[in-house]
Amino acid sequence: MLFGGCLMGDTYHQRLKGDFSLLCYVARQSLISAMSGPTSGLPDPKLGSAFQKRCVDGDIKGDLYTKISRFSADADVFAMDLLVERLGVLKMPDRTYITRSNELIKSSALSPLKPAPPHIREGTPQHQNLFHRAAFHLADSLNGHDLLSRTIVISTPLANVTSTGRPMHKFQRYDVEAISSLLAGYAHTLQELGIEVRRMPPELAVADEDHQWGAAPWHYTAPAYDWISEQVREKAASC
Repeated sequence: MLFGGCLMGDTYHQRLKGDFSLLCYVARQSLISAMSGPTSGLPDPKLGSAFQKRCVDGDIKGDLYTKISRFSADADVFAMDLLVERLGVLKMPDRTYITRSNELIKSSALSPLKPAPPHIREGTPQHQNLFHRAAFHLADSLNGHDLLSRTIVISTPLANVTSTGRPMHKFQRYDVEAISSLLAGYAHTLQELGIEVRRMPPELAVADEDHQWGAAPWHYTAPAYDWISEQVREKAASC
């Protein structure tokens, strides 16, 4: 079972697919969205990619915990990352939350809402409070489904330099070091709740200029994916 951003999906398809069957991949859904449950009153998201549509559908439904209930008994390992938390969440009229992903914005699912739902940005006190609540919710679910001992959080510092030596201290709207520190703190929160966290060595945090999805602070060079896949293998072998 996988949960998180493209980091876990890329690791599976590039390094683990030959040795593990993928029971489910809950992608591009924040823990805050998952905690809040399904959002009502939105139209069907319209996206050309079936994968992206599944991601947005799942996020609107907040379906992580449905998937945990369904697949936990058969899972050798539940591997997750926290990179999606960098996106922040939208507070919806029904008091649920949805991850503010690019796919959601492009899907036109929010078009009926006037005014637009407020964006709770990553790192704000409100976002941190919501994440702490979501972390407790996750720990309770993992314990309740006897999945805690099979869960691993992969915490990766964001890359502030590319494989050609180009600095990447700013990317899109992000201060890379600030977001990296925030996500490391969120991982520490999970660790304090008894969830195992493995932290990638900082020297492996290098952005790949030739990455299939383009250069970004969370699109790493091959040694990072080698390290991540080894952590997943070790965790599965220990369970």
